[in-house]
Amino acid sequence: MKITGVLRMLEKLAAKTVKKGAADNELIVIDWLASGAVLLDLDISSSPKIKRLCHLQFDGTLTEGERRNAFLQFISVPGRKHLPKAVLLWSDGMIFRQLSVAPMPEDDLLRAFAWDLKKKYFFNPEDNLLGYKAVMDVEGAEGQEKLYDIFYCENKIALPRLDFVLGLGLEIIALMPSSVALAKFTSKNEPLPGKDTLICELTEGAARILVARDSQVMLTRNVTIGSPETSFEDDMLSRVADEIHKTIDFFEGQKFSRPIGKVFFSGSGCQTARVLDFMTPKLSIPAVVPDLGDLLSGELDESDKLLVSSCPGLFAVSVGGAMALDDTLNLVPDGIKTKNRQKKAQRWLNLGLLGLGLIFSFIVGVSALNRPPQ
Repeated sequence: MKITGVLRMLEKLAAKTVKKGAADNELIVIDWLASGAVLLDLDISSSPKIKRLCHLQFDGTLTEGERRNAFLQFISVPGRKHLPKAVLLWSDGMIFRQLSVAPMPEDDLLRAFAWDLKKKYFFNPEDNLLGYKAVMDVEGAEGQEKLYDIFYCENKIALPRLDFVLGLGLEIIALMPSSVALAKFTSKNEPLPGKDTLICELTEGAARILVARDSQVMLTRNVTIGSPETSFEDDMLSRVADEIHKTIDFFEGQKFSRPIGKVFFSGSGCQTARVLDFMTPKLSIPAVVPDLGDLLSGELDESDKLLVSSCPGLFAVSVGGAMALDDTLNLVPDGIKTKNRQKKAQRWLNLGLLGLGLIFSFIVGVSALNRPPQ
């Protein structure tokens, strides 16, 4: 056999060996809500497509074991050999800050963040998970600086949730605030060059209002509108409209602002037709809601397709989380990141050893064929 033929055969063998498994083309996204969770199983082989979904609703009477079983019932698909990786999202307990600092190495940058946050907001780095991303270059008092988005969440909120998901057997590759996921969703599906977008997430008696520039968060507000059990009737929606006007007036007066080009409504309390009918005459700029029609896989059950079309705002955050996998803002602790890297290194090591074994076997076989008869 010619050497070129041998190399081609080995290349094909290597390609088959390192080919992605089914789990590598899937992603589980968990959006933690105050009263439950939204779970999506997505195909991420190209643009994200929803394959399966579940809206879990809990009350105070459920035990930890019952909650775990509810999650496992969705995650444990018959015939699935390996679980997909997981992305976690939530809003409660996520604190947003913006700081501008001079250019510096990453280690110095983290120390600068900790110093400024402790001085201004009594932040303790030992008690919180922190993530950050650069937003833009700005002019500081002593020269060029960079503006950063910073989110942090107390360990007492984050760590039990991380432990719970790890206990399900899932590998957590990202933890991000819901607002980051929503900003990513609007930048992908509702781009608005030259203007910023106000996002209003209506959920469980509250309005979470943020301003997004492309996929960057520029401002966040949490406003209590009613009790978690009440739906968004006209009086509550009227209060939401007032808060939106206040936010726009405040933001457009800030140093780095751009005009707000539209208001994007999302969340479990966003009843599409009702919100658009009420808000359109109240606002001087377009009001829009999520459109997830192009993100539904053919594998999705018809009843679930109907649920998505009737309440798309409930699932927009989770889809945004899948879109934001390449985002640098990630609150996953270093210990989990290190374990993930070790697992990946072990997989590549195993593949390398397998490849060496195959090459050795091939050489032995060729030598045996070429050995002169005795």
